[in-house]
Amino acid sequence: MALCSGATTASAQERDELSRAERDQLARVHFRAGSRYFDLRRYADAATEFERVFELSGQRGLLYNAARAWEAAGQARNAVRLYQRFLDGDTGGVDPARVQASINALSERARAEEQAAAQRAAAGCPEPSPTTSVVAATPAVAPAASSTTAGALLQLQTRTTYAHRPLDASAPWVLLGLAGLTGGITVWQAGAYAIDAGRVQNARVWSESLTGAQETAVDESRNAILAGSATGVFAVAGVLWLALRGRGEPREEVVRTAWVAPTLNGGAIGGRF
Repeated sequence: MALCSGATTASAQERDELSRAERDQLARVHFRAGSRYFDLRRYADAATEFERVFELSGQRGLLYNAARAWEAAGQARNAVRLYQRFLDGDTGGVDPARVQASINALSERARAEEQAAAQRAAAGCPEPSPTTSVVAATPAVAPAASSTTAGALLQLQTRTTYAHRPLDASAPWVLLGLAGLTGGITVWQAGAYAIDAGRVQNARVWSESLTGAQETAVDESRNAILAGSATGVFAVAGVLWLALRGRGEPREEVVRTAWVAPTLNGGAIGGRF
């Protein structure tokens, strides 16, 4: 018992030391391994992997997966242990009575196996090998043939998103912002030039103030041309950067809502990763 407690504490400490992204990555790796083992009918290995995913994620749907795998492996006691843990919390819409029926049936099977083992030991007969026991028990307890267990394994989905580097994400919009700013300066200088140039052209009597207005109009014209040129450069650069930067670097993310479907009562077990 102390050994089990120590192992649980070590797993909890390991989970606390990992970042959430690292836990997600490890959970995804172990989940895929467990699903592959289940497809290969290596049910005990699959159950071990699913329990590892539960340790990393803390999501109760994995207890259901692991219990099913232990049941398929012919290890009734382990299946009962995890089904009972699953019933201790939210069952996600699964009928607890149906799960309890599975527990009762598996408990009876475990007691019968233990009695048979005790009788063999008393008679001096050797214990059957674990491999022989699992292979013999699998057809009777496999999910497709079990009357008390139903439902697919939890499906952990991933999706690919794309993200730009910080420079690619911000620089095009900075350039377009500068284009807007210099565009405003261009309009302002062009308007001021039109006003001063109009005063000079419409004057009937020349004065010293008109000389100043003419010089100012020349400066405003030059500034409008420079600002307009800068506007064009910034706008073209920003648009080209947006067009050429692409979708960004691909990143695989865990879809953090996953489901078991169908389940014992035809509903679904919800989990978040």
